[in-house]
Amino acid sequence: MKKKDPKTKKGMSLKRQRILAYIVLVILSFFCLFWFYVLFINATRSNGALKKGFTAIPGGHLLENWKNLLAETLPVWNGMFNSVFIATCSRIPAAARQTAYG
Repeated sequence: MKKKDPKTKKGMSLKRQRILAYIVLVILSFFCLFWFYVLFINATRSNGALKKGFTAIPGGHLLENWKNLLAETLPVWNGMFNSVFIATCSRIPAAARQTAYG
């Protein structure tokens, strides 16, 4: 029977595993943040420019689009208040448990 040398390892080294993990995390972060960039770019463009297709350059219609959004019948401020209310109600029990258990 052959004895295995304790210095030989199976698989990748810890350094290579970390490098691979960081590469995967950077790629995933890029894909997640890219859609926020697209969202911001599209918020600055006019309706006609949106129909033409995607461009990476922001437009000059951000304030106009914001004013139009608030002037419509969509309850934007109610939606924001509801989000804050739900987040606060969700956080209160967690904060109580945290202070109770140290």
